[in-house]
Amino acid sequence: MAQEYGPKVVLRLAQLAGVVQGHPGADTHAAQVMACKELLDRGYGKPVQQLSADAASGPMVLKVTWAPALEGEDEEPATPLIEHEVADG
Repeated sequence: MAQEYGPKVVLRLAQLAGVVQGHPGADTHAAQVMACKELLDRGYGKPVQQLSADAASGPMVLKVTWAPALEGEDEEPATPLIEHEVADG
């Protein structure tokens, strides 16, 4: 249901950002910047965020394992699992 409002919401963000002719944008620069940021995030994706570990412990290794898809409605979902370990050297 929310997707049906997508085009109107993006237009409103553009109006608040002040990039639509005839719309001066939001009242504050902070609101205009936030609207611009949301438009860019939706258009180009959010910037990659780097993960880092404590310098004393060395680099961190993340292992992602996907659970198998459920075949029927009676099956219980697999327990989510996040494993990590400190890499040597």
